[in-house]
Amino acid sequence: KKHIVKFEKFIKSEYRVQWIMDNMPAATKLTFGEKETYMHGYPVGFVDVSKGTHLFNHVIIVGKIHRTAPGIHRIVGFEVKARSVDVSRYITKSDSADDNTC
Repeated sequence: KKHIVKFEKFIKSEYRVQWIMDNMPAATKLTFGEKETYMHGYPVGFVDVSKGTHLFNHVIIVGKIHRTAPGIHRIVGFEVKARSVDVSRYITKSDSADDNTC
């Protein structure tokens, strides 16, 4: 319970997770109509007024590369797409080895 209260405080205070890969900071892409921009890191979670506070518990990491020559690429950044996934959809009642839900 103590940890839940702490994370709710972080989320409501708009804390951000800062990751570094290959000496470059993580970024989150924001799109406003036709305009795209990036912000450093990604939020710990979000608040939905009807459903409460949600912790981002899954991320998708998108590597950004630049082709400098045929067969030669250079990492130029990485984008993090954070998601809050309901883990109950991965819980099964089966103990079968064939159950590949997660």
